[in-house]
Amino acid sequence: MAHAVTCEDLLARVQQLAPVIHAHADHGERERHLMDPVVEALQNAGLYHMLVPRTLGGLQVDPLTLYHVVEAVARIDGSTGWCLFINGCAPISAAFLRDDAAEAIYGPGARTIMSGAVFPFGRAFPHAGGYRVSGRWAYASGCWHSTWYLAFCHIYADGATAPRADPTGKPEVVVVHVPRAQIQILDTWDVSGLAATGSHDVVVEEVCVPDAFVWPLVPRAPKGSHFGDPLYRFPFAGFFSWPMAAVALGIAQGAIDEITQVSLHKTPRQTTGTLREQPLFQMQLAQAVALVRSARAWLHAVITTV
Repeated sequence: MAHAVTCEDLLARVQQLAPVIHAHADHGERERHLMDPVVEALQNAGLYHMLVPRTLGGLQVDPLTLYHVVEAVARIDGSTGWCLFINGCAPISAAFLRDDAAEAIYGPGARTIMSGAVFPFGRAFPHAGGYRVSGRWAYASGCWHSTWYLAFCHIYADGATAPRADPTGKPEVVVVHVPRAQIQILDTWDVSGLAATGSHDVVVEEVCVPDAFVWPLVPRAPKGSHFGDPLYRFPFAGFFSWPMAAVALGIAQGAIDEITQVSLHKTPRQTTGTLREQPLFQMQLAQAVALVRSARAWLHAVITTV
């Protein structure tokens, strides 16, 4: 079992990674995915496994620590922070898998990086101890360097044109997990911002996924024995989507850092003195700092309360 790690330890690791992230940020934006040295550095620091239980060799950090680390990485580079949010939070999906599947994906020594997408839903057909899965999903951030992929699917009977419904009449949804070798990445991510997230479309064609690697998206879905700690009673959305706010805070703080440094030496056109000496700039910078700090305080208060 891995030892407990503190928030301070992880933030120190992030600062050690900063030169690597900085050095490859521009190249990653041009290539439209994170560069291998950045992925390797995050992996070696254990940051992809912050939510993996210690019984499986993960760090099992508290939610607020996760938010601090994601923000710190996004402050260095927005695309890297976004991918860490996706790849670092996706392991929570393993909580709802059978123990043998969770162990196969995240067991000790595994260097798994999970990515995934929700919409549009794929199609899962019941088939011989599992499901036959096909679909195309958009915005699969981090898929380029991932080793596993998760996707949301509706269940269909063979020959059916509409998804199978639960007793309330709503379409049934399952979350499937497939290894990287069984997915195809389509080169669809050509954007002006966060280009290095590599959020391409992903295609799965007629892949058989065993039951152990599938879980139903239902309220109070049972969790495996590795996920009995109170940490894993934290709301699913709190792990799977809320850290997006930490990415935004990191990018905003990085922008403040940048403009503050520029203001030390830049002389605005048709003025005398540096930018930092201009009263209007001082006021606007103070407003920006107040907005970011108040947003951070609110977010952290909510996470702590939850």
